[in-house]
Amino acid sequence: MADKITIPDGDVTFWRTYGQFVRNLLLGPNTPAPGIDYLYVLAPTEFGLRGGRPIPDAVTNFNVTTFANSLQTIDSPLFTTLGLGYFESLEQYLDSVQVKDITPDQKEELREAKETWQASRDDYKRVKTEAQLQYGKDKDAKQRKISFPQWCSENAPDVLEDERQANLDQTALRTLQNRYYGASFNALGNRLRRIEAAASENSSNPGVNMPCFNMDYDIDEQALKNDTRVENIDPSNLIYKPLYAIPGYESACDRWIRKETGDNTIFTSKLSQFTHNDWTELGHSRTVSQQSNSFWIFFSKFSSSTHERTTLNFSGSDWRNETEITLAAEGAVQNFTVNAGIWDVPGVRRLHPVLNPGETDTALGLVRINRILVGYKVSVKITFARSLRTQVRNLISEARQDTEGGLRIFGFQFGGDTQNTSSFTRDINSVKYTEESGVLTLPPTPDGVPFVLGMLGKRTTKDS
Repeated sequence: MADKITIPDGDVTFWRTYGQFVRNLLLGPNTPAPGIDYLYVLAPTEFGLRGGRPIPDAVTNFNVTTFANSLQTIDSPLFTTLGLGYFESLEQYLDSVQVKDITPDQKEELREAKETWQASRDDYKRVKTEAQLQYGKDKDAKQRKISFPQWCSENAPDVLEDERQANLDQTALRTLQNRYYGASFNALGNRLRRIEAAASENSSNPGVNMPCFNMDYDIDEQALKNDTRVENIDPSNLIYKPLYAIPGYESACDRWIRKETGDNTIFTSKLSQFTHNDWTELGHSRTVSQQSNSFWIFFSKFSSSTHERTTLNFSGSDWRNETEITLAAEGAVQNFTVNAGIWDVPGVRRLHPVLNPGETDTALGLVRINRILVGYKVSVKITFARSLRTQVRNLISEARQDTEGGLRIFGFQFGGDTQNTSSFTRDINSVKYTEESGVLTLPPTPDGVPFVLGMLGKRTTKDS
């Protein structure tokens, strides 16, 4: 994740206004359970969730892993991907459980074995992540249909060696646990074996992991038009990730593509209705953190020549009262449940309440995502207050004059931006703006790519 910065009050006001749209469609008339339920907003083009018959399942699966596993803090309603995911935290918790009392020497031997395994596992994950980034950019590997393990043997042999060492160290730890805990280890051992099966990137284990395609995938435009089933990925190009399922998502995508989801969704609101630091309706408090990444800057211009980012300065007394935002989506915006595979252990803290001395419950107090809000062909119209209109014109004009410059507006990317690569990029001239009226229009997101707009999650407690 990129380094965090403080998002200015003016920018956060836009997201708070947008947050009401997310809340209304995720909760309706209901209210978040205090201290349990938390809603998060996502910039409309941050996480594409491609799905439906024209999209291979493995592409959808990989998109799902981008956000479904990410734990959130309770102090910031602006979604970011943290370093530790739910799956990893559960794995760590289960590896920290005290099954029964054993001798100090046995405890020390187990502690050393665990530390050895964790060190080799972390080394393996680090080199594997670096290699996967390079593998994903290797167009020749994609064209030649070279699998990731095969690619590693030629380009990153340390990945395979580190994987072998991590597996040896894990086996040594499990051998000691079985020896010292005996039959008491059976239930925990079964859960750990499911976790290990889910974490196996090179083999399919139905119910615990899912095939993922982690390289670029170009949508087949003809398949979109014809509503054709597409599964054109060579199995050698797949890796496997812990299973997360979104029931009903594929059929919903098919209906979006066929324009069968009903009337369009439209949300209009003036910024004066909300204050930047009051997120109580979304389960947060009046003292939320405004720390996040630069994706959350509402309106910015990036210059490729100076490598500087210029942001819209929300000055003057009228901009909140006179600025209005309208968000539209083609058809109905829908929400879906996110379920984990059978590797999950609901109520793990009740089943295994005691950890070994010195161990930490890393997920306690963090929020796990369980529902998402998704929209299709999302567009935005903003009517700016008079005090902001000249600034808006200048930023757009300067970005257009820089052949490699770019604009980011409400999460939509136009033109180049070397600092952020997670959003879909379009021609900067597709931004329409009339200074006299102050109306700026952002065109709809691309065909075939629904986007996650918001999320609902539950805080992890000692009873969960």
